[in-house]
Amino acid sequence: MQSFITRLKNSDNTYRELFVRYPNNPILTAKDWPYAANTVFNPAATDFNGKTLL
Repeated sequence: MQSFITRLKNSDNTYRELFVRYPNNPILTAKDWPYAANTVFNPAATDFNGKTLL
C-alpha cells in the first residue's frame, strides 16, 4: 500500500486526482429523491486491466 501512496504523491507533497468526473454525469444528493434518504452513494464504473470494475 505504501508504494501505491508514494506513486500518488506529487513532488510538492500534495496528491494528484485519482478520478475525473464526466461533466455530464450529475452529482446526486438526498434532495434529488422523492422519498426520505439519509445518504446517497454515487457509484462509478472504470476500466482496469481490460476489466470493468464497479
